[in-house]
Amino acid sequence: YMSSPCHIELILSEKEAPVKKE
Repeated sequence: YMSSPCHIELILSEKEAPVKKE
């Protein structure tokens, strides 16, 4: 995960997206 900061950011964004929308 640490090797792919972009990947972790995408996952965090996807997880935060639905939570922020609600």
